[in-house]
Amino acid sequence: MIVSRRDKIWMIVAVIWALLFLGPGLLFFNFDVTVFGMPLLWVGAILGWLIGIVLVYVAGYKLTCTNVEIREEEYAQPIKADISDSIQA
Repeated sequence: MIVSRRDKIWMIVAVIWALLFLGPGLLFFNFDVTVFGMPLLWVGAILGWLIGIVLVYVAGYKLTCTNVEIREEEYAQPIKADISDSIQA
């Protein structure tokens, strides 16, 4: 499978997102500061969720690395049933 340049960029963005918002990078938001009346850690977590939703959308619907291309000749041929094939009691 060939991965395009655009797909590689989005994969790098996903890895950076995972490091910042799922891993130790979330500690960058651990300061005694409030934004909109919430601690900065909460704002960072909410921001991570929102960016994660966008990344899942892009990975699921916009990138070609998730699409499976099956050639027509690889499809299984349908089974042709005939009345004579039935089990007779």
